[in-house]
Amino acid sequence: MRARKAIIGAVLGFGVAIAAAAHGAGKSNGVALELNGRLVGWVGSATGGGVLVSAPSKVGAGGKAKAENPKYEDIKIECGAGMSPEFWDWIEASLSPRAQRQSGSVVTVDPSLKTSQRLDFVNAALNELVFPALDASSKAPATFHISLSPEAVRDTKGGPAAPVAGKEQALIVANFRFTIDGMKTAGVSHIEAITIKRAFTKMDAREVPAAPSISHVVFTLPESQAMPYSAWAKVAMKGPNGGAKNGVIQLLAPDLKRVLFTLDLVGLVPTQVTLEPSSTKSPNTRVEASVQSVQLLAAHGG
Repeated sequence: MRARKAIIGAVLGFGVAIAAAAHGAGKSNGVALELNGRLVGWVGSATGGGVLVSAPSKVGAGGKAKAENPKYEDIKIECGAGMSPEFWDWIEASLSPRAQRQSGSVVTVDPSLKTSQRLDFVNAALNELVFPALDASSKAPATFHISLSPEAVRDTKGGPAAPVAGKEQALIVANFRFTIDGMKTAGVSHIEAITIKRAFTKMDAREVPAAPSISHVVFTLPESQAMPYSAWAKVAMKGPNGGAKNGVIQLLAPDLKRVLFTLDLVGLVPTQVTLEPSSTKSPNTRVEASVQSVQLLAAHGG
């Protein structure tokens, strides 16, 4: 697919970037995401997409500044569980050896669903996914943070009315289930956000996805459950990947039965087990573990 030329702004060659937050269609401005011309859902916010050049490197027709081989800001998106199966299929594949680039659009609409701005992106690759932090005591919505790296962008104004997306599924940070092979995890009250980064490399003139870089898995549980984790950490200290275990994080629907998302954690190895202060009489235990690989699975339908 030929890269489309970006519209270059007048100030230092910067392009027009998106910076919008969605508050629900029909209430105020909203932001929708399209992939290959099809709506895949409403997003909480979308930013980025500007041209990253410090000065124009070429003068075009009419004496106007023009960037040569411009680079673009990552497009950063926040979204919930209501995105379409097509979207989550792409995200799942992007964390695997099957990673592929996609073209699409970030569409800002007014309350009547008329398009006010459209940012078309070409051959974008997922380069970062942040799996939401989880907290058993919170009723806050769970949000995924996604970063896309496009080869080109084009900003346009106006357009036809946007179609209405499907119903958003409720996803709350307290509704989760966490398991590790052979370990007690029922008391886990908090799991920090997990960041997965992905890049592409050149190999024999072909672009291939590099192995993902994954942040440590960090979680909190009562001090009374710390001893098995300390013992596991001692085993792990004896050598690389010593005592590695597999784990699973599941995000649940409000009925606490249906699984909406599953994050498989392969090769967990504890690197730190420490006590941390708590507002209750008993302190908590903080466990930090490296992870070899992950796989994200999203439930479709239901």
